[in-house]
Parts: sequence; structure tokens; C-alpha cells
Amino acid sequence: MLYIVLFLALFSFLLVSIINSLFINHPDRINLVFYGEKTAFYSWGKTDNVNYFAYMYPDLKIFIPGGYGYYRIGALGKLVSLEKKPDLFIRGFSAATSTLVNFYFYPPSDKIYYGNENSTSIFFPSLAQIWLGASNASLLDRIYIWLMFATAKKSDFANLASDVIKNHQQEKLLNQDGLSKRYQGFFYQKTYRNEMKTVQIIYTKEYLGAVIVNQMLEGSGIRVVDISQGEKQPKVCVVSEEGSFSQTAKDIAKFFHCSLTGGKTRTSDIILELGSQESAWSGK
Repeated sequence: MLYIVLFLALFSFLLVSIINSLFINHPDRINLVFYGEKTAFYSWGKTDNVNYFAYMYPDLKIFIPGGYGYYRIGALGKLVSLEKKPDLFIRGFSAATSTLVNFYFYPPSDKIYYGNENSTSIFFPSLAQIWLGASNASLLDRIYIWLMFATAKKSDFANLASDVIKNHQQEKLLNQDGLSKRYQGFFYQKTYRNEMKTVQIIYTKEYLGAVIVNQMLEGSGIRVVDISQGEKQPKVCVVSEEGSFSQTAKDIAKFFHCSLTGGKTRTSDIILELGSQESAWSGK
């Protein structure tokens, strides 16, 4: 009897893993970040075959939502190690690229990197980065991602230049607003554009955080029609949509770790109440 229970449990686990893997449930565009001595952002267009690459050198500072401010990319791994929050890779690079980053890979060490090289030729991650790096990707997802790189050519990618500004201390900061405008439409998901769902974002205190979330959704092809301040913060992040749930609503709920609920909406098709996620995306 015990063997049967274990077999059924293992079978259920494998089935869920397969269903949730990129082999079955992949988006129109897959956004990846490989962090390390050379940090790179890859955006794969799985339906339009339009791919992008962006190199982010260690001395460049990007904004890390959640109260961390601007932080050197080369020291981000150390911050993740100290805070024990790998999700900072998702937050930082999603905010930096104004899109939804799906997967991150980083070396299992807290080494700090240095370098101010602001341009480089396109390169692919090593096998060690894909297979041995710490990541939010499952084993099946790693196989899928490895196959993508194994069958791709560097000429399949467009090399995107960073939009850099300097502060009063002459530190180089990634200009998120400028980057968002320059590459508007580059990272759109075809499904979101086809569904044409509108979104209302509700926050309680962190307006700048709501703006960051707005830029990310818009950068992915989701139209945000309103940002409103709510009177009371829900205990959890909630995504509401009337009727059957669209892929847009499902993906927003999955990305921000929200509860997906049915309910009437007025201003938009979908309502995103940031709730407990509001502090994670704080703009302070």
C-alpha cells in the first residue's frame, strides 16, 4: 500500500511539473537573466522569432524595488545572499527592463564583480550557468532553456544598448524611463495584445511602486488604464476578473503571487490590488 501511495505521489508530482514546464506552458516571449561576471538579459520571441540581448556591466546601477534604491549590478548577488531573497533578481531586472522577467540564473556564491565596460558583443550563457547555477527554473525548464540556446545563433539576437545617466556623484545609473520609451513594444506578448484586456492597479501607500508595476505591465503589452489609491490594503495581493479568467489575468496573478478571484469590475477588465506585494515593489 505504501509503495502505491509513493508511486501516485511521484506520478502526481511529475505530471504537475510537466504541465507547468515551458514544454507545455510557455509564454509567447520568454525573458531570462543570467547574472554573474557578465550579466545579460535575453528576451526570446517564441512566436515572432524576434530575440533581444542586453549586456549589463557590473558597475552600472539599477533600481531595486522594495526599499533598496539604486544598486550596483556587480554587488546584487551579495545583496541576495545577505537578504536571502533571490526574488530581488526578478524585481530588479523586471523594473530595469520594464517587462516581466520569467527566470533568473546566478552563481551559488556571493562574489562581488567590478567593471565599467558599457558594450560587448552578444554571448550565450555557459552550460555550467544553465545546469549548475541557482535559479527559479525547474529541471524541465532548464532543459527547455538549454535547447533554446543550443539551437540558436548569436545572429538571431538584436543587441540593445543601455540608456545610462549619471547622478551628482558621477555614478552610472540605468535610465529606466528612457529605456522604457526607447524599447516600447519590443517585449510585448502577443497573447496579451490579442486579448486586449485593460488593467486597473490599486495601491494604498506606495504610488511609485504602482508606477513601476505599471511600466512592467505596459512593457509586456498589457494596457493599464488607471492607477488608484485604495483606502484599505488587502492582506494578500488580489487579481480580479469577471467571468472566465484570461491568460493575462492568470499571468499577472502568477508573477505577483496574487490570489485570482472572480468579481465585477468597472474601470477595467482586470483589477490588480497589490496588497501584501506593495512593499516588495516600493519605489522608495
